[in-house]
Amino acid sequence: QYAPPMNGKRIAKYIALSALLIIGAGILFVGYFVYSPAVEDYLSRQEFASEAWKRAEGTGDTIRITMVDNLLDEYPLLGMSRTEVDRLLGKPEKTGYFSDYEYVYWLGPERSFIAIDSEWLGLKFNNNKVTEASLLRD
Repeated sequence: QYAPPMNGKRIAKYIALSALLIIGAGILFVGYFVYSPAVEDYLSRQEFASEAWKRAEGTGDTIRITMVDNLLDEYPLLGMSRTEVDRLLGKPEKTGYFSDYEYVYWLGPERSFIAIDSEWLGLKFNNNKVTEASLLRD
């Protein structure tokens, strides 16, 4: 069979198409690694369950990281008394992290592409009421 000779324009088209394919594959590759932890986190979220939260204290169980967003969305921690927090979340174990916060709950490994730190829920009190609830990373 006869194939027409490759001319400069045709070669340039092939090179441009190849470059687009390589760039597109690179964008998909990077996007997967950057966004897949966020998607996985979103898909693994659970409703907050007080008893499961309390059982996880000191065990290394990472169920809290799946419940913390629902906890912060659905429960008005700000303004709660220490007794109400103790009933809802239990008393946290003492930790050397985040000394500005009176209560610090370990949630699990940070939700990111490279999880080298941990996430924590820190609570500050004033006059026996929660004045700040923050997600923290060490």
